Amino acid sequence: MASGARPLSAEACVAPAYFVAVDNTSRYRDVPGYLQVSLARPAFTLPNLDCLVRTLKASYFSDFGLTIFVFDQRYYAGEFVPALMEPTEKALLTYQQLRAMYVFEPSKHQESITITPLGYGSDSRFDSRIDVASAAPQHCRYGLKNRCLFAVDAQGLDNDERLSGFSGAVVVKGAIGPGGDVRRARITATRGTSAPTLKRVSTTALASMKTWWFEPASREDSVQITFLFGNEATPSNSGSELTLVLSNSFTVIGDTLR
Repeated sequence: MASGARPLSAEACVAPAYFVAVDNTSRYRDVPGYLQVSLARPAFTLPNLDCLVRTLKASYFSDFGLTIFVFDQRYYAGEFVPALMEPTEKALLTYQQLRAMYVFEPSKHQESITITPLGYGSDSRFDSRIDVASAAPQHCRYGLKNRCLFAVDAQGLDNDERLSGFSGAVVVKGAIGPGGDVRRARITATRGTSAPTLKRVSTTALASMKTWWFEPASREDSVQITFLFGNEATPSNSGSELTLVLSNSFTVIGDTLR
């Protein structure tokens, strides 16, 4: 379900502090250039992203367009190499750290920010494309309590033949802290007939929660995240605030708690 709906201001703004790790604009005057920048996590919000890309667009404007890759750590902003034909293991790790991508295409009259919770080149089903030029309220496709989901590591939640014939669920409760990290994650309920399978999925669920990162806010939000696996992994309509169908073996649903 959509989360984080809000208008992006067309008025002047003050860009948050940022770091340009790679500038490949000046050397490509006749083709679209690109920047690789980092924005610290406490400042990583949709309004700040909007202000950042508009500020950089004004500074690096080109009739041929501009792409901005946005990370939350300087190291990965500097190490990132886009569009490798055969990325190494190190490159793939760097790809996972991309949080957002801005694309300005003057010839197509298009300008957008894409939120990439699984990283660069990952399953685009989980991306959120925001039309910068639109006056309509903008939102992330995935999030909780109007807080965008900016990062999640889906490793370990892919198709697993060992779950064939099994079904069950692992329920995790915790809280999204002001910084966006999930705190005090704990398993509060499990359902299933295979104790070894439940133990393995429980370990995977808690490890996954350590990688989740939501949009920073001035509050803490209590949440419940349910990992459905096996035959239960593809509900037709969960009715939850957040539904991630990660594979044939795993679906994750989430809700905020009052």
